[in-house]
Amino acid sequence: MTTTAPGTDTPAALTTEAASPAMRAELLITAPDGRILLSPAGSTPSALPGGAPLPHESPAQAAARHAAALTGLARLDPAALLTIDWYPGAAVPRTVTVYDHPPFTNAQLTALTADHGHHGPLRLVTPTDLATQAPGDAERIITALRARIDGACAELQHGRPRTPGVLNIHQVAPQPPSTPEPWTPLARRHNTTVTAVAGWLFAPTGLVLLHHDPGSGRTRLPGGPLLPADGDDLPRALARVCAATVATRPAHAELIGHRGAQARLADVVRRFGPLVQGPGEPAVIRLLATPEQAAQLCDGSVDPDELRAALDAAGIAPGLVRQPVTALSVEGLAW
Repeated sequence: MTTTAPGTDTPAALTTEAASPAMRAELLITAPDGRILLSPAGSTPSALPGGAPLPHESPAQAAARHAAALTGLARLDPAALLTIDWYPGAAVPRTVTVYDHPPFTNAQLTALTADHGHHGPLRLVTPTDLATQAPGDAERIITALRARIDGACAELQHGRPRTPGVLNIHQVAPQPPSTPEPWTPLARRHNTTVTAVAGWLFAPTGLVLLHHDPGSGRTRLPGGPLLPADGDDLPRALARVCAATVATRPAHAELIGHRGAQARLADVVRRFGPLVQGPGEPAVIRLLATPEQAAQLCDGSVDPDELRAALDAAGIAPGLVRQPVTALSVEGLAW
């Protein structure tokens, strides 16, 4: 009777075929909090779970087989191709492909196994820890994370993007999720004193304006602290802060709830003005992203309930097709 190799529909006898050293296929697997699953230190020539395909396998099948063997979890299901990395001119020219995988559930994380006697435990690291935990692969992994956000496939050469997109150019990446303040919708009583405002500012196209600080690497919704002169006029406070920081002035912002001591509002804005920065002022990058991308980039401080409330208040239909994040020019944009 013919048996099959674990996690595949391939006869076990075929798994003795020689794998191709010219290709490696990997899976990008993340935890619910955004940490990235890496192979045990020193166990493979690359940090992400994966390996070389056998002659009868596609790269995606090979990535699933190697990751299943490493994690002890069967039926891993590779999704979109995120990156393809060419290494021409090397002693052995090779190609590394990275496929997306749906984030693991907490139950899957609990069930992870590894051969501790030979390789050691699997690692879960934040994007900011990749430089020290996976120095040789950090740029490719970060590029794969950005490609996941953009809904695109990135081409690399020797680990570097060949045609960098906005997220690569401005070094925008998902940040380690902080412990978010609780979300309080308008239907529930809010007992915390409001000290700051932030806005879901939608373009008429449904894209969201984001404020990126190159110094800290943080991406967030536009906003800032309240001043005594603002009183209880939260829309006026948001208009003041946004005019000073991202050169736009929401005129009809609607309160949708509170994130801790920060009031969150939503509005549709038809003009983003020219960005003027004085000498010595910190640089500001204005990004336009889909609502779901905005939630991904805002370091875990947005949950689905808030996102739905913002869309409802602005009259924006959910499900906008994912597209690469764009950057606003300093001259601004109007509709």
